[in-house]
Amino acid sequence: MAEKVAVIYPKKGSSYNKVYQELDQFSDNKHIQKVTVSQTRGLLEDLNELKLRGFGGILHVVNGLTWTGVSIAESIPESIRNNPELYRQVHILTPAHLDKLDSVLPHAEYIRKYPESAVIINPDGSIIRESKVKLERLFRSPTGIILGGGDGHPGDGVYRPLLEQVYKSIKSKTPITAICLGHQMIGDILGGEFRNGEVIGGFFQLGSQNVHVLEDGKKQEVFKRLGDNFTSVFVNKLHYRFDKDKPPFIRVLAEDIAKNPVALEIDGEKEGQIITAQFHPEFFMVDKISSSKSVHPALKGLVQDLLTRQMGSLKRTYDFKMTDLLDLIDERRLFPHLGKRFFSPAISWMAKMRLQD
Repeated sequence: MAEKVAVIYPKKGSSYNKVYQELDQFSDNKHIQKVTVSQTRGLLEDLNELKLRGFGGILHVVNGLTWTGVSIAESIPESIRNNPELYRQVHILTPAHLDKLDSVLPHAEYIRKYPESAVIINPDGSIIRESKVKLERLFRSPTGIILGGGDGHPGDGVYRPLLEQVYKSIKSKTPITAICLGHQMIGDILGGEFRNGEVIGGFFQLGSQNVHVLEDGKKQEVFKRLGDNFTSVFVNKLHYRFDKDKPPFIRVLAEDIAKNPVALEIDGEKEGQIITAQFHPEFFMVDKISSSKSVHPALKGLVQDLLTRQMGSLKRTYDFKMTDLLDLIDERRLFPHLGKRFFSPAISWMAKMRLQD
């Protein structure tokens, strides 16, 4: 029997303040293939082999002070995450972030331990020489790149120096796994556009949603492990769209219920070796969200921040109140996160792409 969950639709009139729709039964993700000890051991061997060949390990791009970066790091096997020769982070920060660094303690601790990971960029995109040198050095010959989520739009000035490095990485065919804002950055570089409020959930998506894996996804090394359907977390306003016809070197791996392309693969023979996901496979979902319930701080912090910042816009557009938004997040929409079952295969895929070079 299908679950009844709240979905925000584009506004069609005053009577469309809140719309409920019957959705397909959500997946419990129990079918998703687990990562075995031997697979993790094999991945470690591949990364060490690439280290001997002169590659710099997995580079994880953390945009701003979002908790998504923390959750991605926690979704990477400890034997990799705790080895700075196999895994490192680059933190894209504005000067304003420095005063708030301790608000996301794991980021603060990492930056204090590895100060070379902090790259300071002004909101207009200007960057001092020291930070530019850091950024270029960190992007020098990584095994692969995890391009994480974050606030804002890929066209924001603060991301310009980062996008220049990502563009160079695409051209050098560095394998990339891009999540949420990272997915949008790849789309932006490759000539797509982003639209608000034109499709179901297109203005604002929050909570767990079903993802349908398409035929091309069932052939891809990471997505073929996820089955026909799986559930993951969406927290976004923008949807990637192809501004004209879809370029032939881009394959759509998965769609959401509104047939938005939420996962892409870039053909390595043409434009690079890239997979992307609009959803957040890293999130830990352990409890119902409400003012009286405790949840993983990554999700709690992100939701509180996002709701606070979006409240005015949502009220103007949909006449929503905070209680209406909280109705969107209930225990029926919280399912086990993908975590290592996504990121371990993604890192393995990137390593194998490098080994084939």
